[in-house]
Amino acid sequence: MTYNKFVKWVLLLSIVSVFLLLPPQADAASSVTIKGGQITEGRTLVPLRAIFEEIGATVHYENKTKKITATKDGRTILLTVGSRHTYINGQHNLIDVPAKVVNGQTLVPLRFISESFGGSVRWDQQQYKAFISLPDKTITVEVTRPFVQPSKSELRNFLKKAANAQFNLGDQQYYTRAQIDARLSPYFTKSFIDNFLHYRWEYDVINGERYYYFYGSDDLYLYVESEFFFNWDYRTKVNYTQNQSNYIITLSENVPAGDIGIYYWEPFTYRIQLVKGIYSTDGYKINAISY
Repeated sequence: MTYNKFVKWVLLLSIVSVFLLLPPQADAASSVTIKGGQITEGRTLVPLRAIFEEIGATVHYENKTKKITATKDGRTILLTVGSRHTYINGQHNLIDVPAKVVNGQTLVPLRFISESFGGSVRWDQQQYKAFISLPDKTITVEVTRPFVQPSKSELRNFLKKAANAQFNLGDQQYYTRAQIDARLSPYFTKSFIDNFLHYRWEYDVINGERYYYFYGSDDLYLYVESEFFFNWDYRTKVNYTQNQSNYIITLSENVPAGDIGIYYWEPFTYRIQLVKGIYSTDGYKINAISY
C-alpha cells in the first residue's frame, strides 16, 4: 500500500468513526408528550398550538372569526371554534365535538387533527392517555382525569388511616428516609414529608446515610385529628378547587374555646388540605395542616 492510499484509508476510517459516535438524533425526538388534554362528550381535545407544533403543521388562528387553518405537505384543514363543520382541502366534514376555548386556551379535537395529517390514534383507558403514531414520532397526550367527589365517609376513612400512620414513642429511635417514606407516602405528599422532617426531626449521618430520630411526641406528631371532621356538633366545611396540576380539597372545622382540666384553648379553625394530581392514578394525599 502506498503512502497516499494509507492516508486515504485513515481519513475514511476517521469519518466513519465520527458518524458512528454521533447520537441518533431521530430517536431522541421520536417520542414527545403533550399535557392538557381534556375529555368533552367522549372526545379528546388538546391545546391547539402544542398539537400542531408536534405534528409539524403551520397554523393560523383568526381571533375575529375564530377560524383555525392548518397546513402541512400540501394538505389544508379548516375548522372554527364552536362549529362542527370542518374542511379538508375544501371538502366538507362534520365532526362530533368542535374546537372550544377553555380558560383562554383553544382546544381542538385530537383524532380529527391527527388523522387529517396521516396519523393514527390509540386510546389507553387505564393510563388515561392518547397515543398518536406518525411516521417520524409518537406523541403521548396526557388527559386530565375527571374530578370525582369523594364521599364524607371516604374522606373520614382516609383521615383515620393517615392518623394511624403517625409515629409514636414506642417505635424505634432511628429511621432511614426510605422507611419514613414507606410509612407516610401513601397518605402525605413529598413536600409535606420534607417539611415535617426538616422542621421537627433531627438526623445523624451514619456510613454516609441520614438516620432520622425525634425527641418526644411533639416532634413526631403529624397533628392529623380525624375526629374533628364529620363527627362533632360543629359543621365541617368542604371546599373543592383545582389548579393546572391538582384537584384540591380543603376541610375546615371551627373549633370553639374549651378547657380540659389545666388545658385551655382559644377558638381556632383547623384545616387539612388534600391534593390529587389531575393526571395521576393515585388517590388524594395530605399536603398541608393548619390550626
